[in-house]
Amino acid sequence: MPKKYKTQTNLYSHVKHHHSVHRYTCPEDGCCKTFAYRSKLDLHVSTHKPSLLYHCPSNACKSVCSTNKSLKAHVRHQHTHVKVYNCSVCSFHTENHASLNNHMRSKHSTGWMCDLCYQKFQLQTSYYRHVKKCVGPKEQCTGCVYPLL
Repeated sequence: MPKKYKTQTNLYSHVKHHHSVHRYTCPEDGCCKTFAYRSKLDLHVSTHKPSLLYHCPSNACKSVCSTNKSLKAHVRHQHTHVKVYNCSVCSFHTENHASLNNHMRSKHSTGWMCDLCYQKFQLQTSYYRHVKKCVGPKEQCTGCVYPLL
């Protein structure tokens, strides 16, 4: 049975990732990896060159990241636990944006609403469960059974 996709963009990403010719090949000797996206190749190439990797500054941690941005996120989440996202309504604070959004919707909002049938839900998990089942126009890949990306 063909996999169905909610949007044409998701279908396009799936087809490009799983069915297209991967145009970008790792230049490292002995490495045969190929990639559909140049950005994915660039991240991969940095794993071959230790000088391009970002090492965690904590002596007790051996984590290595391929970008400075991911290293900063690692340090913030694993070592500092800085609560940088504050609720504008109450005293709640958290270290990531997704948690703040979830808090705002569950504590200070009327809830989640399905764009297809307009049914409302108080919990995000109930909303997502419903959306997966709710009938709507879906794009599908007829070439395989890969899961939704």
